[in-house]
Amino acid sequence: DTATGELATAVSSAWRGHRQSVFAGETPTQIRGKLALTKANEEALEVYKMKYSLLKAAFESFPEDIAAIEKVGKIAGELEKAAKAFDFNVPSEVKSFLEAVQSVKGAPLNLLTQTVQDWIEENGGSDSYSIRATGRE
Repeated sequence: DTATGELATAVSSAWRGHRQSVFAGETPTQIRGKLALTKANEEALEVYKMKYSLLKAAFESFPEDIAAIEKVGKIAGELEKAAKAFDFNVPSEVKSFLEAVQSVKGAPLNLLTQTVQDWIEENGGSDSYSIRATGRE
């Protein structure tokens, strides 16, 4: 029983970790707070919400086969693509940073310019971002 419980915990943890490896973008609610409320943004946000809901639902249970795992990857790619449709109506440096944040790779540190830092601070987003090391082995 103990081994079964530990295995279930490990599998659950690995599946949650996989979600971060396929998509690390923000929730629709977080994005909505940053968007100019234009018709194009509203339409793009609806697509994003739909894809985000599909991804969230896919992680509510364990995948039954490799096709389910591949489907998750496809949804994540579509979600990343949907995020590129947003017009944040911000300086180009900030737009590049926000687009990169939505990608599975995240934003490289060189995109965190003073303009971006000032925009984040002005918009009360200091607690919304974190920096993590990648590529360590």
